[in-house]
Amino acid sequence: MHAPKLEPEAPKERHLAVAPHRPGAGSSWLLAIVLAIAAAAVSGGYVYAWQHGKVDEGAALLSETEAQLGRAIGRIGILEDQTRALSARLEGLAANLDDVRAAKVRAEELLAGARWETRSLRGRLAEVRGEVARLLGRTERLRALAGAPLPEGTHVARIVAVGAGQVPPRLVVKDAYHAPWHVVATVPAPSVTIYDRDTGLVDKEIRFGRFAKMFARPTRHDLEASRYWLTIEAGKVTAIGELVAVE
Repeated sequence: MHAPKLEPEAPKERHLAVAPHRPGAGSSWLLAIVLAIAAAAVSGGYVYAWQHGKVDEGAALLSETEAQLGRAIGRIGILEDQTRALSARLEGLAANLDDVRAAKVRAEELLAGARWETRSLRGRLAEVRGEVARLLGRTERLRALAGAPLPEGTHVARIVAVGAGQVPPRLVVKDAYHAPWHVVATVPAPSVTIYDRDTGLVDKEIRFGRFAKMFARPTRHDLEASRYWLTIEAGKVTAIGELVAVE
């Protein structure tokens, strides 16, 4: 900022009145001249002092204006720094917002997948429950077919089927007196004695595997018609013996 240009004020014109020369008035005329010169000098001093004061006032105003300008420039610098910091923060927030939006999209995708998997699992659970119900029903039917387990000891029964290849091997028998069905497990190689239809011997020992094959032949009817004593120990048949043979 430039200081205002101060133009020195021109001194006002002063007209000196010169008294007409009169005889005998020389000293008065000279005094008037001296007084006029003195008045002009005093008036010029006043003008100089006034102009010098205006210059000092303008210099002070210029100095204050320059100081205010410096403070304004400083504030502008601070505001520019704050603006740059805010811009950087806004850029960081925008990047974080993009990350948040991407995470939200990913979470929505995972949630949709979880919901689909939940529906699938519910459907599978319904299928499994149905299968379990069918198996339970089948188990109940098999239990009813198998009958109550035979107690320990010796029992007389008819043999309906021999499952030597099962694990563990099993017999399907009918109680000789009450005719209920029983499925009885056997030891891996129970002893077997039957009536020898060729020699007429009653106590012919054969292997359990051969006994099972004889029951698998079409001519097994006489074996099915016979009664057998069964020895049961620890819930399994350990010995089989034919009692009666059909002629």
